[in-house]
Amino acid sequence: MNRIALLSLLTLTACATDPEEAVSIDQGVYGLTLSGCDVGNCDDEPYADARVTATPTSGAPLSTTSDGDGFFELALPAGTYELCVHGCTTITIGDGERARRDFVSGPGGGIWCSDGACRPGG
Repeated sequence: MNRIALLSLLTLTACATDPEEAVSIDQGVYGLTLSGCDVGNCDDEPYADARVTATPTSGAPLSTTSDGDGFFELALPAGTYELCVHGCTTITIGDGERARRDFVSGPGGGIWCSDGACRPGG
């Protein structure tokens, strides 16, 4: 590998946020928002400034915005929520529990997944 290619790879790696290391909340939801392809095999990029909203079964919605690397975290009381960017998913947060959910936008409307396995059908 030539020096320019190695430098480019190191620069890309240095800019990526590892959600498992970045999370600072004790209870709630965290993850990545990605702008990419929810219908096939393609490259994903961070979806910066994505509005992530968690709406409880009763009460007012809570929201946050993803950072430049697509990382977000939202402290939530225990309960069940509809978590939305463009598409939505249902999550349940228990006392003292954190849940990771990642979102990939795309022409299919977007997909949510857990445990960093954000691929169609994943």
